[in-house]
Amino acid sequence: MFAAVITTIQEPTRGVVKLVEKLAECGGLLVVAGDKQGPAHFRSQHFAEGCRVDFLALADQHASEFDLARKLPVGSYSRKNIAYLHAIAAGVDFLYETDDDKVSPPWKAGDDLPHNIKPPGLSIVLDECRAGSE
Repeated sequence: MFAAVITTIQEPTRGVVKLVEKLAECGGLLVVAGDKQGPAHFRSQHFAEGCRVDFLALADQHASEFDLARKLPVGSYSRKNIAYLHAIAAGVDFLYETDDDKVSPPWKAGDDLPHNIKPPGLSIVLDECRAGSE
């Protein structure tokens, strides 16, 4: 299984909706670590079917099996570690890290990017995910 991990203090952005669309293509999982500031739920009518979205509110994190959740500061990006642990415990094979504000575009091998950087991006990883499940 393929999972993407983000933290958020806002409602789903357009980038996250697109990310869910890509994850739905291979039955993926989006794990969202919330924080004190932010939504009580993480839902969108625009989310594609076929992608599981696990939203971990601060209370969910504190109630989790992960002792680390109770040691991390509130209002900290480090809460994303709980999302990683949740995804790993769910049995994911691939993890994709991104940001709810700046979801990386789905680059493809050979795309012209600044300074000849060719990051794998979500499309390449999803292709590998599909190939691994065949």
